[in-house]
Amino acid sequence: MLGWRATFFIVLSLFLMVCDYEWQCLSPLRAVINTAISPIQIIVDFPAVALNWTTDNLITRKELLHENAQLKAERVLLEVNAQKIIFLERQNNELRALLGLTQKINGKYITAEIMAVDAHHVGQQVIVNKGENFGVYIGQPVVDAYGVIGQVIMVNSMNSRVMLVTDSKSAVPVINTRNGMRAIAVGVNDQNMLELAHVPDTADVKKGDILVTSGIGLQLPAGYLVGVVESVGHTVGERFAKVVVTPYARVNSSRYVLLLWSDTISDNTDSSKHKSKITRQRVRVSPRSK
Repeated sequence: MLGWRATFFIVLSLFLMVCDYEWQCLSPLRAVINTAISPIQIIVDFPAVALNWTTDNLITRKELLHENAQLKAERVLLEVNAQKIIFLERQNNELRALLGLTQKINGKYITAEIMAVDAHHVGQQVIVNKGENFGVYIGQPVVDAYGVIGQVIMVNSMNSRVMLVTDSKSAVPVINTRNGMRAIAVGVNDQNMLELAHVPDTADVKKGDILVTSGIGLQLPAGYLVGVVESVGHTVGERFAKVVVTPYARVNSSRYVLLLWSDTISDNTDSSKHKSKITRQRVRVSPRSK
């Protein structure tokens, strides 16, 4: 009995295979069966699909976080490099401007770098990296690429202390290029301004007047830019006008400066017989007292 059944099913299977191959007679049935079992396949495959989806998303998120961290680090590095480039460009421009100034100087000079700002002093002072070893002396004028920045007030072998023109003890003889009026530009411990001392209320001084060193008093060579008149204030009953001057020198940003010698001093700095003469000149050019 079992043999007949087996033979029957074998013959039936062969018939269905040939029928499906030749006439595609089982395609509708196959479609119905596939439609019926597709939900079961989805349910059976869901854990594997969910696991793969979760794994892919976790890997993608981790990669995105890593890439984001790399991009942030690269951005910070680019910003740091950009700041360095800006600093180097500014330094290069300053040196170029200083070089242009040296071509106009007839006397002796040396280039110095500002090493530090004296934060412990109530006034406006900086330290430069040139001292007695380079012949620097007390009272020596100091300029940057844009104008007079100050004068040396203390010297040791390796460096010197410079009092800026904005220091309240500084007093620079100046002359108005418009009308030849002479005055004294004094500091007020403000890096952005100077004042003209004891200017009569009726004096011919206007906003925009350019002030240069007059050369009087052997303090500074004549003709160096000091500042431009920013405002002229008049007070009823006061004898003197308040004249505010903006310094040409970049007092709070210059890094390189020139230390100048006048012709009378530069010719004799190496001669011991003139040391007493220079010492007397230092006394005459010392800063004004408060």
